[in-house]
Amino acid sequence: ELAKSYISGVQSKQVGTSIKHFAVNNQEFRRMSCSSELDERALREIYLSAFEAAVKEAKPWTVMCSYNRINGVYASENKKLLSDILRDEWGFDGYVMSDWGAVNDRVEGLKAGLDLEMPGSSGVNDEEIIKAVESGRLDESVLDTAVERILSRIFAYWENKTNTVFPYKEHHELAKRIELESAVLLKNEDQLLPLKEGKKIALIGQFAKEPRYQGGGSSHINPTFLDTLLEEMQKRGGDAVLYEKGFSVDAESLDEAELERAIAAAKAADKVVLCMGLPESYETEGLDRKHLNLPGAQLEMIRVLKQYNPNLIVVLNNGAPVVMPFEDDVKAIVEGYLLGQAGSGAMASILYGEVNPSGKLAETFPMRLEDTPAYLNFPGEGYQVEYREGVFVGYRHYDSKKIRPQFAFGEGLSYTTFS
Repeated sequence: ELAKSYISGVQSKQVGTSIKHFAVNNQEFRRMSCSSELDERALREIYLSAFEAAVKEAKPWTVMCSYNRINGVYASENKKLLSDILRDEWGFDGYVMSDWGAVNDRVEGLKAGLDLEMPGSSGVNDEEIIKAVESGRLDESVLDTAVERILSRIFAYWENKTNTVFPYKEHHELAKRIELESAVLLKNEDQLLPLKEGKKIALIGQFAKEPRYQGGGSSHINPTFLDTLLEEMQKRGGDAVLYEKGFSVDAESLDEAELERAIAAAKAADKVVLCMGLPESYETEGLDRKHLNLPGAQLEMIRVLKQYNPNLIVVLNNGAPVVMPFEDDVKAIVEGYLLGQAGSGAMASILYGEVNPSGKLAETFPMRLEDTPAYLNFPGEGYQVEYREGVFVGYRHYDSKKIRPQFAFGEGLSYTTFS
């Protein structure tokens, strides 16, 4: 549903989208070569359904195929995937491009329905195409069709091109509104939130000054503006907001001097806001996470500070679920995820009650890594990974096996109390 809306919105401005990574691309380990082995029901019901409605209803201009093999066949050479299902069943009429460097055999890819190689091969694969046509290995009409698909999109863009102005400030405000509606209040014992102006608040954690607001690797972009939680909270609380770094975001142990300053701030404050989460080194392109833990220094900070101030509030910056052994040690938890450039302003609005949090979790937060559905099979043996969990992923797994998650799919509180 999100993909459909996003594609429709972007393309309404005559800017094409590329929906990716098609398909069954669920790990970074050996991502260029591993084969995702799964049955037809899981393929259709879980992994293709994520694309199907978006392709049929929003009609993205392009589809990007993934690196991996699917039941032994590379996505870039998979006729069943790129032609039989995508084009013949779903009616896709754009062009298919490869992920960066995902082409194994350019000629076989063309036959399967791969139109554009990215980022190109400096002419090497172009020569292979010419040789294949000349030798009769590749029918020239297949090449013509691929070229026509690409050119038709280029011409459609050019003929409908309009000049537009990028309204930086309006977009910043839109980013703030999106985060306001997305942040999830997971715990609020004793109605510790919202904060009240004039009360002393200890704000602790490197993320308060240096927010992690976006993903890693190829997703990096340059923000036009960048809010920080420290500045946004000081706008509301002034000198009553006491900031200490406390810990570096990726540290496994605490620095004694920083800890002492954090303790002093916690003792002097009515409430403590801990900015916690995952550093980019824990979750970025090209590697899989080794565990679901927060860095050790952050967990240790909670264990220490709860002795000096029980009113602990955790604000999380992370791109995916983490385990929270500290749940019983803190009174409030707000999941901000990766906040975006205006996210710290949004988080301050939520913490001070200017906006009532209303977000709901779009995924399950397990109690431990061992509870996750793919735990026994990930990342596979050799160059194959078997999806033995079948359709029992996400909430289906936890419901069916009666495993209590830390926070369930769809969970999320607000400041309103209900009876």
